[in-house]
Amino acid sequence: MSETGLYSGLYGQIREYAELLDSVLIGLKRGTSSPDDESRRRLGNFLISLGSDRWSDLPTRLIATLVRDKADVEEREWSQAGNALLSSDVDAPLIELLEVLARSLEQEQAMAMARIRGSSR
Repeated sequence: MSETGLYSGLYGQIREYAELLDSVLIGLKRGTSSPDDESRRRLGNFLISLGSDRWSDLPTRLIATLVRDKADVEEREWSQAGNALLSSDVDAPLIELLEVLARSLEQEQAMAMARIRGSSR
């Protein structure tokens, strides 16, 4: 696999999680999100996996590693945030943590895009 293909795949995975996160954040801020929402459940499960050392797939493992390097958040905080999303226990600190994750994913997206551009030259 070429470097361009690798970074392109990574960019796609990061973008998918970033869009999921944005969707959930919007719902939480508007007060229209519920623990039964599919996107909220997906994000909750992803955050729980970020807080563990058992990842279900390679893209999740890679994103977990990247996010852990960027965000100054302890593993247990990710798990707690995921569990909170799966329940109705949403508060301001949870939203702040999700915004930290959103910024981290945005930075990783920009870096992956820069790598794509750099490796295609």
